[in-house]
Amino acid sequence: MNKKSKRNNFEDDFQKRNKSFGEFYAEERGVEKVYPIYESLLVKKQRYTEQVFIDSGGEKKIFAVKDVCGDRKVALAKSLEIQNEADKESFLREARITSQLQHPNIMTVYDVDLDECGQPYFTMEYAEGDSLEDIICGLRNNELKYKELYPLNHLLQIFIKVCDALAYAHSRSVLHLDVKPANIKVGDYGQVLLCDWGLAQVMSTNQPEEELGFEVKMDSELLNDITQKAQIKGTPAYMAPEQIKGERTQVTADIYSLGALLYSMLTYQRTVEVSDINELREKVCEEPIQAASLRAPQVQIPLSLEAVCHKALDLDVEKRYQSVLNLRDEVSRYLSGFTTKAENAGFIKELTLLVKRNTRVVTSISLVSVFSAALLFSAFREKERQKSLADESRLEAVEARNKALEAEEQAQVARKNAEQNLALYKHEMREREMLSINLQEQVLTWNKNRNYLDATERIERIEKELQGEISLELRREFLEYKGLLHFVLLNFYEAEQCFSQIEVTQPYLKAEAINRNWLKIKKGNKVKLTAEQFTKFLSQIPGHERVLGYYAFYYYIKRNRKLSREELMNMTYYPLLHLNGMRYKDFPREEFKYFVYGKQQFGMNQTNKVFKSFLLPIPVYDRRLNLLYNLDLDYFDFGEIDDNQLDAYTGLSVKIININMMKRASPHTIRAIIPRLFCELVYHDLPLSDEEIRALCPKVKFIRRKGSELLFKYPQNGIKVNKSKLRISWVPRNKTMRYRIYISQDKALRQEDLISDSENNFYFFNLESPGTYYWRVDSHNEFGQPIMGKLNSFDYLP
Repeated sequence: MNKKSKRNNFEDDFQKRNKSFGEFYAEERGVEKVYPIYESLLVKKQRYTEQVFIDSGGEKKIFAVKDVCGDRKVALAKSLEIQNEADKESFLREARITSQLQHPNIMTVYDVDLDECGQPYFTMEYAEGDSLEDIICGLRNNELKYKELYPLNHLLQIFIKVCDALAYAHSRSVLHLDVKPANIKVGDYGQVLLCDWGLAQVMSTNQPEEELGFEVKMDSELLNDITQKAQIKGTPAYMAPEQIKGERTQVTADIYSLGALLYSMLTYQRTVEVSDINELREKVCEEPIQAASLRAPQVQIPLSLEAVCHKALDLDVEKRYQSVLNLRDEVSRYLSGFTTKAENAGFIKELTLLVKRNTRVVTSISLVSVFSAALLFSAFREKERQKSLADESRLEAVEARNKALEAEEQAQVARKNAEQNLALYKHEMREREMLSINLQEQVLTWNKNRNYLDATERIERIEKELQGEISLELRREFLEYKGLLHFVLLNFYEAEQCFSQIEVTQPYLKAEAINRNWLKIKKGNKVKLTAEQFTKFLSQIPGHERVLGYYAFYYYIKRNRKLSREELMNMTYYPLLHLNGMRYKDFPREEFKYFVYGKQQFGMNQTNKVFKSFLLPIPVYDRRLNLLYNLDLDYFDFGEIDDNQLDAYTGLSVKIININMMKRASPHTIRAIIPRLFCELVYHDLPLSDEEIRALCPKVKFIRRKGSELLFKYPQNGIKVNKSKLRISWVPRNKTMRYRIYISQDKALRQEDLISDSENNFYFFNLESPGTYYWRVDSHNEFGQPIMGKLNSFDYLP
């Protein structure tokens, strides 16, 4: 039974109770009661019943339970893993801090206690609805439901409520330190709750207790003592740099997390994607966050909010907002139609927003002016008519005078229209000049960052710009970038037309030479490169220009959907080696064919950790960026891997995966990452029960298998073979080791059976005749001294 059906059964059970209180307790006790509520409380019984598992996260798992005393549904939290008293204290610490924070946007804690086994638990408000992470994911995937319910202004209202909750917590000297979309619950009727205070810290305060009134003063030494551990806790994309470095954290750390939250609301993406702690320190602690408009160019992001977001994400603590209320006021100003202080807007922007805020007033003034002019004109005409009727003798003179007045009015109107048209022309020319400057800056940025996305559209924009008047240096930059866009699209003729007009800069001289060579082979753009030709094209791209190869591979795969597995494997070989910093001679293509092996099934074994990177570094959300997805594998063996390394395999799309040697796994891995691998069957040895796994990921079949059992087994030494050529390989111990290989049809291998002494961890040999063959591999160092011990593993591949 999945999570949704469990919740529905729980709701149906409560609906059956839709009776009067008297009937309810009479049914429960079997007799009629005069005071059913009071008498039911006199009966000693278990308070929390009908537990239904809902979710797990952080350090706890959540159940929906019935509170018998209050006759209501509440959420009950238990610790995921308790090994000692310190774990119990850490769990109770979160409950204690949350219970002392009374705010409409903070999860309310009802009860904190120990169960009959002495295990701690606490109950809290049962929150319906989606998490903000689910909402942002739905918006990123263009789901109609979320796009209608959560436009940008609605998301900003949610953000303001989160700010209110944090501002209150800061007033009580509490830091959350784990603000992220997954910890924000959004109800169907406007409820917003900030949850999971497991990493919260209490700041020391000198405020005397008598000033707190009836509020309880928090003991910072008691509540912070249990969390002083030498490790980083939190979610990398939402952690402040000082939090990652282990430095002292203040209110500005939560403000940084709010900036990262606003960034996700604007771009539908995280600020950074990292795979290890070194990359985390480099991208968060040393480099500024990439501009939101560049990270998500397909999304219309207001400049005002982008400025607010990046001020909150500043590396310098002093340059951030110094209080949550200051950040909240900036977002409120935007919602009210004002400019933000962070944007530092000019006069024209201020005037534009003033008109938008007062649209009705401006319209009313315009209507009054028109109506007044109409009345004046009507009075003037009536006066002239009466005057003409009274004095017929002066009719001709009056008519002449009227014609002269009309001609003068028309001249004035024509002069006014000419002045207005001239002003509009000057304004349009200024706008075009500004757009041209912005495009020039964009092209320079794209070329500098080696960004070749949306190649066709960018080529059209550059062609329009080249028709105008620009400097020689800009023309050279535009033509070079346009030529590179044609190059990755394999339009060699158009690329040559661009390169021939300029002197190509040093980094792209090799690309120009490759383009000129293929121009001779491919005659015209209507002739497409075959898979074999494209593979050869990729092999010619050197390592320092590998980004061009990545984009060319992406566009070619995108246009050619009917490629065979053999063709895909051949062309994937080159970008895969570039991604992992390997040279062709270090890992020949013949060796790669045996790395991705199998005839009836097509799979890969990562036990040896030969490759670590599979995602092309192209800033767009597309499953084709995962090179493993393009190989269309039947199975994949991860070997020994941590759950935080699975993000690198997003979009894998493989039928069977094996994670039974995974060192650790959290419920978040099962719920969030496994579905993104698009698999049907998972072999595992996870520290979770089968019921918990089915509840977290109901659409995937899981089979438990011990870590020592390999999913894919190979024939053992000594086997009858009929093939003329065999290959053996093994896992090397280190880079300096050498191997002696003995092969014979006799079990008693002798010194004369030695056929190789090399550093390679594989060997090909031709059979003299079909039969049973035996082999042995002895390892020794570079001085020829034997090294005792067995090899790590052995495989045999025909």
